[in-house]
Amino acid sequence: MHGSRGRADRVVILGLDAVSWDIVERLAAAMPRLSALRANAPSGILGSTQPPLTPVAWTSMTTGMSPGHHGVYEFFHRGATGWVPVSRQQCRVAGLDEILEHAGRQSILVNLPLSSPGRSRAIRLADFLTRADETVFPPELRQETPALAAYRAFWDPAPFAARSVEEAAGEVREMEAQRFAAARHLLETKPWDYVFYGITGTDHLQHRALDLILGEGEPPAVVVEFYRQVDEIVGWFIDNTRPGDLLLVTSDHGSAVTGREFFLNEWLVRQGYARWRAGAATGAGGGGLRGAVRALAFRLQLDVRTAGLRRRLGQRRRLAGGPVAEIDDVASDAFMPPPFAWPAVYAPRADRAVLAEQLRELVDPGTGRHLFAAVEAADRVYPPDRLPGGPDLVLTPAPGISVHPGRSAELVRAHRRNHHKAEGIVVAYDPGRRFDLPADLGSPRVEDIAPTVLVALGLPGPASAMDGRSLVADPSVNALRAVRAAARAAAGAAVGAGGGA
Repeated sequence: MHGSRGRADRVVILGLDAVSWDIVERLAAAMPRLSALRANAPSGILGSTQPPLTPVAWTSMTTGMSPGHHGVYEFFHRGATGWVPVSRQQCRVAGLDEILEHAGRQSILVNLPLSSPGRSRAIRLADFLTRADETVFPPELRQETPALAAYRAFWDPAPFAARSVEEAAGEVREMEAQRFAAARHLLETKPWDYVFYGITGTDHLQHRALDLILGEGEPPAVVVEFYRQVDEIVGWFIDNTRPGDLLLVTSDHGSAVTGREFFLNEWLVRQGYARWRAGAATGAGGGGLRGAVRALAFRLQLDVRTAGLRRRLGQRRRLAGGPVAEIDDVASDAFMPPPFAWPAVYAPRADRAVLAEQLRELVDPGTGRHLFAAVEAADRVYPPDRLPGGPDLVLTPAPGISVHPGRSAELVRAHRRNHHKAEGIVVAYDPGRRFDLPADLGSPRVEDIAPTVLVALGLPGPASAMDGRSLVADPSVNALRAVRAAARAAAGAAVGAGGGA
């Protein structure tokens, strides 16, 4: 029932990709609305998935499920032709838009990663991972306003990483202005019960400039202006949240600056676990005729399987001398897939326990500190009834460490990189005070957001089937969750007894 205590009329997820509280604090002068919201509304640190990556974490946030249950483990998955970019097709569970459509509710998705190809009749403005011609859905919406007619999912296709910070900031500001204009038209003219609005420019710009944002000097003015723009969008959502609405400001993960880089596949090769493909590029730019041909094909955008997404991610070249050195995953006993953005090991023929212990013991010769904060078997990270396709070992780099899949003469080098961390943000704005939320939300997880949306909208049944726990209390959900969790655990034990993955 709408309009009563404990139920919301509408719910908005406002997603700020890769934003963590230290960034908000550093840019507090440019982000007064978000800073004030944090001070006056229930807030917390939102824990990300393992790995803490955009397609994995947003999928968990909008399905309420662990990566092991939704099946998205990285930006890439292993297809029939090799490692290919993920899409919503890899997600094996229903998203909020599908669940709400079944319940007769209406959704608008703006820049939700892995929202394409669509599986509901929700209005959609595509995200930067969209590969199909589905930028605006339904397509006739383009005729309604110039903002929708001009909507694009990504900026100029030239390599983002090649831009100066000033150019990059200008691109994301222009892109966000266009996206917000299109989204505002939809929110003001279409009926809706649930909205997702995602800002991914924060992630893309932080990969370029986080060291400048968190550094000792003043952040570049163009970067500050972008975050001021983000805060104005946050302010618009705050101002347009009605007393019966619930606004959840979230991020999929946080960001951190690293200063040391470890070459994982290089170490695996030296330990006898892995082999390079013939002609694989080296850090010095070699690789023979085959390597030269592959590098040329990559530069000419002929590598249709991965080059387009790599360019969008600012990873056109991961080595100075050419594209990512390719590990021979057929001949290797253990390896990190070359296109992966976060360290993970597939170990089809290695003793995983021995390899995990070796990785745990690795020390940076330059600092004397361990390279990994955790090295865990997939059984400990993902549920026992997990979907196939995930890694065998899941790695968490130590603070200050990034991991590279390529070749190098040095196993560990000094290299500054702006990358991800698991700690994101969450704020719950409930102007009508319909929910008994604590001032300190503590440390919930991204999987907790989807069940929160469903419980808030009066749909505890679907929420109880999710891995996450609603931030909005509902006793019936906990009872149903306990029964279904026990059933899943029993199913997982049966799979394990039968020798399944």
